[in-house]
Amino acid sequence: MTLKERVKLYTTKTAIKGALKVLPKISDEKWLSIIKGRVYRLKKREERDFLENLLVNLKGAASRVSPQVREKVVMNLINNAMIQGQPKRLAFTRKYGISPPNLLVISPTMRCNLKCYGCYAWQYSRKDDLPYDVCNRVIDEANDIGIYFFVITGGEPFCWGNFYDFLERHNDSFFQVYTNGQLIDDRVAKRLAELGNAVPCISVEGFEKETDERRGKGAWARIMKSMDALNDNGVLFGFSVTAPETIMN
Repeated sequence: MTLKERVKLYTTKTAIKGALKVLPKISDEKWLSIIKGRVYRLKKREERDFLENLLVNLKGAASRVSPQVREKVVMNLINNAMIQGQPKRLAFTRKYGISPPNLLVISPTMRCNLKCYGCYAWQYSRKDDLPYDVCNRVIDEANDIGIYFFVITGGEPFCWGNFYDFLERHNDSFFQVYTNGQLIDDRVAKRLAELGNAVPCISVEGFEKETDERRGKGAWARIMKSMDALNDNGVLFGFSVTAPETIMN
């Protein structure tokens, strides 16, 4: 990395840290003006439009979450993944002639606490988990080439005994976690609020009838409680929907 690139990254990081302190108060236009120069380079117009909408929505959501979540969204997802990681990815491309991905998907465990129709994950055991040192090495090596955004799938990630230690160890990365939501209670939500670098994405099949038909009676009610706990503790979360007719046919 050249001196000019290092100076640009430093000034961008400093500006973002300053903006973080007043994030709820600054306008969307000001927010985009701080970060768009580095984020939008090499992007097509439709990609820029998508990123702009994403960043504005993240700003609005970050204003309503816990301080740790707000910091990790801005510093890990936006600064590290979108800005600081870019020169590393470009250097990798120049050296090897191929572009590294912007994100990486990892499934540390395939075990699950549910037995949903059409899913095989519950048949796995603890011995089938990825070794913890392998999981850490994957993230470390990804960071080295500029990847800081990861998707955790399963199985059920909250069944993995190393889950919280893993998030804490890689506290400069950002994780989207696909989960059935059944193991998220107030205690778990508080822990996620403290860590700040993970966004649960809870799977549902539609509304209560469809979700309970596939995931078991009471699954929908537990998901609603999980979402309430996450919301009450200032944790960002999303949901993943599967069309019920696709599942059952």
